Amino acid sequence: DDDNDGVADAVDNCPLTSNPDQADSDGDNLGDVCDPDNDNDGVADAVDNCPRIPNPDQADLDLDGLGNVCDPDVDGDGLIAGDNCPLTPNADQADLDLDGRGDACDLQLVRVGGEIRVNTTTTESQFNPDVAMNEAGDFVVVWEGGSIFGARRIFGQRYDASGVPQGDEFQVNTYTGGYQTAPRVGMDADGGFVVVWASHRQNPPALFSMMGRRYDSAGDPLGDEFAISSSDQTALFGDVAVQEDGDFLVVWQSRSPFTFESEPVHARLYGADGTPATSPFAVAADPETIFPSVTAAAGGSWVVAWTGPGSDIRARRLGADGTLVGSEVVVPVPAAVARQDANAAAGGDRVVVSWTESTGPAVSPKARVLDGGLVARTGDLQVSTLPAQPAQDGALAMDGAGRFVVAWVELDQEDDDENVVNPTRDGSAASIMARLFDAAGNPLGADFVVNTTTESFQAQPRLAMSPSSRLVATWVGPDADFWEDVFAQVFAPNATPVARCVNATVSAGPACTANASINNSSYDPDATDTITLAQSPAAPYALGTTPVRLTVTDNHGDFNSCTAAVTVADRTPPAVTCPAPILVDGRLATNGAVVSYTAATASDACDTTLSVVAAPPSGSLFPFGVTTVSAAATDDSGNTGRCTFTVTVRTPRDQIEQLIDTIQDLVAAGALAANNANPLITKLEGAAAKLDGGQTTAACNTLNAFINQVNASVSGGKLAAAQGQALIGSAQAIRTNIGC
Repeated sequence: DDDNDGVADAVDNCPLTSNPDQADSDGDNLGDVCDPDNDNDGVADAVDNCPRIPNPDQADLDLDGLGNVCDPDVDGDGLIAGDNCPLTPNADQADLDLDGRGDACDLQLVRVGGEIRVNTTTTESQFNPDVAMNEAGDFVVVWEGGSIFGARRIFGQRYDASGVPQGDEFQVNTYTGGYQTAPRVGMDADGGFVVVWASHRQNPPALFSMMGRRYDSAGDPLGDEFAISSSDQTALFGDVAVQEDGDFLVVWQSRSPFTFESEPVHARLYGADGTPATSPFAVAADPETIFPSVTAAAGGSWVVAWTGPGSDIRARRLGADGTLVGSEVVVPVPAAVARQDANAAAGGDRVVVSWTESTGPAVSPKARVLDGGLVARTGDLQVSTLPAQPAQDGALAMDGAGRFVVAWVELDQEDDDENVVNPTRDGSAASIMARLFDAAGNPLGADFVVNTTTESFQAQPRLAMSPSSRLVATWVGPDADFWEDVFAQVFAPNATPVARCVNATVSAGPACTANASINNSSYDPDATDTITLAQSPAAPYALGTTPVRLTVTDNHGDFNSCTAAVTVADRTPPAVTCPAPILVDGRLATNGAVVSYTAATASDACDTTLSVVAAPPSGSLFPFGVTTVSAAATDDSGNTGRCTFTVTVRTPRDQIEQLIDTIQDLVAAGALAANNANPLITKLEGAAAKLDGGQTTAACNTLNAFINQVNASVSGGKLAAAQGQALIGSAQAIRTNIGC
């Protein structure tokens, strides 16, 4: 036991270093204390940014020296837990639409207006477009126009941020002795721009020369076209990038003018005033380099990408003065894979390279995120959601926060017999597709179709993006006469709807519930967007206060929400129902009558335990005349409902008058002759007169005489027995009420 750790050397995984716990993180039988690569990821612990967790790519998004796989704060924004953009710095955690994904990594691009046909001339083919955009979103499109096999010229058209043309289409080149091809354009922060292109036989012995021309922000040329490449070098497939201050770098594919053998990608730097800052110089070390792309990077620096030997994708940094910084970075090519269409874009502290990659017959767009030092921050990103769908002609653009868009041409997928197996997503023979990613390489949504026209084919996409995420895409498509035209489409970040809420208080309805809206003029900043409103929980709402969330969703699916309270108040008094009016006969002895009546009833939508109080109450002594009874019920919310009815108590005098009316009704009905009725009426009037004079006994006697005469009328056949009995019953009741 050489290390004296209690573990015999024969079984000790570190026999010369004490480690009684025998810890072996990577299980390679070499203890951690003596293992130079504890996680067995091929990176020595001394330089491994996560020595205990395998991470051979050493990805370190926030450049804090701690690898992503073991960094609790991958994006370096100071938030360890609950970060709503864990891979994008956003210390403020702003989340306007409250979808749980921070604004910094939540972006949706929507169309601004319709598809634009860029070229005015339509009698010949227009193709090979490019586009550049400034911070305000103003942009310029350049393209190659003319006969495919004859004279070709370079044209341009300026636009404002909304896609409205600024001025007319203009021709860039002035030399017309040969054809001009493959234009590229870059723009500074103020809208000044530089166009470069390859010109045939303009600067012999070079077969093609790289030419350029500068313009101010109004589209006026700043001098004549000028040669960028030297005459002893054939220059093709150029690209240009412009810094915010106007400095610009031009790159191109170089060939020997005599043998046309490949030479390394070359570049030349210019100041903002168009003065050359360097002579043409080689960027790549290997001559087998094609199709370069350049982007302006942070601090005035540059990044150039190209397709190198073996179809690998290569990139290199250049300082602000054009000096080469570091070595070429190689995106290695797996076996049986070919890559082309290299593009580079920079924004913030990120650089992205993209390409199209073919494996056998399948071609698919790919991308990789790098930091400013061109250290890989991701592996190869699969751009398309349909990787088996054939693709070609990749394009790339990036905003100021490092978010980027990759575009490509999507083709029909065919079987061996050229039958379409999977058509393009817009149904055309070839469509322009694009996809948006955040700065960490996470897709922000699915692929989307750029073009609106779906007839025939679309090809040659190019992109430009402002720091504030406005995007313009250009491409080539057919016009009505099937000439090739240049088209463009502007996109802008979708403005999240604005949700405005207000507390609402409403009255309960018949079911003790109510409908209510808490919307307080919610709107969408994009004037052409439509919004839908949804409340949760949905109406109707119960009595009391309910917290409600309003969600406002636009026609692109973006949404925002706010909360407020709906208060349903019981403001409706109970419905109280009284009995019908009551008519009773009173007695002289009590000067009225004791009256019992059916109780009033009450109902209420929100209170089922109501009690009704009436005054005077049932069973009270009601005086002669009319008395109004008032009934009331009060619910739990303090609302009181009321109703009234009358109790009429007739005096004996009133009762006699009613009996006289009855006899007159018999006469009118022919049931009693008038000459037989008059004596009866006379007796009743006499009883009434006696009663009026306070002669109750006399009144009683007169009423008794009335009864006798009625009996006589019945006996004499002058009055029907039933009618006679009714008259007698009424007279006897009056006698009782008088107190006879």
